[in-house]
Amino acid sequence: MAVLSVAAALAAAVSPPARVAIGEVEAGQTGFGLTVFAGTEPDTFGVTVLGVQRGARPAGDIILVELAGHDLERTAVAQGMSGSPIYLDDGRLLGAVAFGWPGALRPIAGLTPASELDLARDRRDEVAASAGAAPAALLDPASLLAGPAAGRLAARLLPGVEAPIAPRATRAGEPPWPTVEELAAMLLPRASVVAAGSFAPLELGLYVLPAGAGNPARATTAATAPRLVPGSACAVTLVAGDAQLGAIGTVSLVEGDRVVCMAHPFLQLGPVDLPLAAADVVTLFPSRDISFKMGSAGPAIGRVTHDLRAGLVGVLGEAAATVPVEVAVTLPSGQRTLDFAVAVQPELTPALVFWCLYNALLVDGDDRSEQMVTYEIGVDLAERGGATLPTITLAGATGGAGGVAALAADWQAPLQILLGNRHRPLGLTRVRAELRASRPVPSAMIRALYAPAVITPGEPFTVEVEVEPRYGQVRRERFTMRAPAGLAPGTIRLGAASAREFFALDAMRASGLFEDHSLEATFDLLNRPRSLDVLTVALISPEPGFTAGGRELGNLPDSVRRTLAAGPTGVTRPTLAGYLLRDSRPVGMLLQGDAVVDVEVRRPPAPRAERERP
Repeated sequence: MAVLSVAAALAAAVSPPARVAIGEVEAGQTGFGLTVFAGTEPDTFGVTVLGVQRGARPAGDIILVELAGHDLERTAVAQGMSGSPIYLDDGRLLGAVAFGWPGALRPIAGLTPASELDLARDRRDEVAASAGAAPAALLDPASLLAGPAAGRLAARLLPGVEAPIAPRATRAGEPPWPTVEELAAMLLPRASVVAAGSFAPLELGLYVLPAGAGNPARATTAATAPRLVPGSACAVTLVAGDAQLGAIGTVSLVEGDRVVCMAHPFLQLGPVDLPLAAADVVTLFPSRDISFKMGSAGPAIGRVTHDLRAGLVGVLGEAAATVPVEVAVTLPSGQRTLDFAVAVQPELTPALVFWCLYNALLVDGDDRSEQMVTYEIGVDLAERGGATLPTITLAGATGGAGGVAALAADWQAPLQILLGNRHRPLGLTRVRAELRASRPVPSAMIRALYAPAVITPGEPFTVEVEVEPRYGQVRRERFTMRAPAGLAPGTIRLGAASAREFFALDAMRASGLFEDHSLEATFDLLNRPRSLDVLTVALISPEPGFTAGGRELGNLPDSVRRTLAAGPTGVTRPTLAGYLLRDSRPVGMLLQGDAVVDVEVRRPPAPRAERERP
C-alpha cells in the first residue's frame, strides 16, 4: 500500500480537501492518516477501509478502517490518536479516528465521517447566559460530611432518636490517599463501552504532571508554540501552572481560525469555554489493554468553544477564561507557594480546584497518608454582572489514612454547592489557600464531660471536657458558660464532641438548615464550623424549635411557637431540639468520640418579703 510522503500529505491536508460522502465508502479503499508519534510534527500511517457500520449511533454511521505502520500492528489504536484525520489516496477527507477497542488484536479503528466534522466546525451558537453555573441541585448535607452522619451523638442528645450508624472510632485499615494520577482518573469522567460488541470511544489520553515536577510549558510561549495543522497533537488544558492536567488528542480540521479535534466528545456539554493548547508527544506507550500517547501540553493558543458528539470545536488566537488558584503550603520539608490556572467549566472546576490543593500536599513525594492537614481557603465569587461577593472562608483540619474523603467534603463539595445554587449564577474568580501538613497525626478521644449537677438560670457555671491524646497525658479543656436567664426548671442535656459531629447532628436535628432557601442561607451553612480539631460544648433545649428560610429560630415564647406551628406548610420547619448554649475552640488534635451528661435546672427560692418573716 503506497503512502504519500509526509510533506505531500501535509500539503494536501492544509488546503481544505474534498470530502468523501458516506455513500462512496467501499471496503478495500486505501489511504493514509496523520498523527504525531513523537515530538510535534505529524507523520503518516497507512489505512485500509473495512466498511461502514450503519446506524451505530443515533443518526450516525461509523466507518471502520484498519491502520498500518509505525508499529500500529502491535500497539493497535492508541488513546491520543483521537481526531487523527484519514484521507483516501486521492486526497479526499474520509473522516477522523474516534473509536477503538480495548484488547484489540488488530489496529482497527472507527472513524467519525467527514460530514459530521463539517457540521461540528460550523456550530456558532454562543455559551448560554447560564454557563458558569452548574445544574441547580438542592443542598445535600452528606456532601459536606466525611464518613457517616451523626450517630451515637444524636441518639444521646435528641429524645426518641435512634443511632443509625455509630461514629467511626478509627481510621486504621482504610486505603491510603491516591496518587495524583489516580485522583485525576477518579475526578475526570472517562468514556466507557457503549454496548457489548459495539464501538468504544477512545478515552482522551490524560497527561498529568504533578506539582514540583516543573512545567515544561513555561519554556515556550504562545508565539513560539507549534502551529496547529491537521494531524497535530493538541490538548484541552484543564490545569496549567505549577502542575498540569489535561487531555491529549489530535487535530482533525483547521480551516481559517476554526479547528476541530478529537473526533469524539469529552463530556458532550455543547457550548463551552476551555483552553486549547498545542501538545508535545514523548512516545506512544504500548499496552495489552489500550495503548496511549505520553506527552504534555504547551501554552494555550486558542479556546474550545463546543464539546460535541463529533469532537471538540475551537477558535485559534482567542483565550479561554481560567481561575487562578494560589496555594501556600507548609510541609515537613519547608514552605513553598504554588500557582495554578484552572479551566472554567462548572461540572469540572470544583474537582480541578480540589486536584490542585490535594496535589500541593504531595509535593514532597512521600507520606501520602499519615499527615494532619490544617487549612484555610478563601473562595472569591462574582455574580454574572461582575458584582463581587464576600469571600467565603473554609477552615478546618483532617488527617490520617483515608483523609482525602474528608478533604473532598471540605473543599470540593462547597464549590459544587455554590456554583450549583439555583438562585443567582455565580462565577469563581479566585481561590487562595494556606495548607499546613504535619506528622504524626495528633488525635484524641473525648473520654468524659464534667459539669455541675445543678445549674441556676442567669448564673455562670464551669464545664470540663476530658480529652485523651493518642500520645501524651490526659488533659481537660475548661469552658465557662452562663445559663440563660429564662431557663425553665427541669433536666436538660449537655454534650461535647467535635464541630464536625455537631454539624452532622444538625443535619438530623434541623434539616431545614440544609435546604436551598437562598444564597445567603447557603453562605451561612458553609460558614458553620465543622472541623475535626474544634471541640464544641452545647446545652440542648428540650423544646423543639423551628427553621425558616435556612435560619434557625430558637428560644421562642410559647405564643410565637404556637403561631409558627399553626402556620402554612413549608414556611417553617420544626426542629427536633435547639441549642440553649454553645461554645467552641480549636484544640490542635483530631477529635473522636463524644460525651453527654444530664444537668438539672433549679431556680433559687424567692426571698420572703420583710413583713412575712417571723
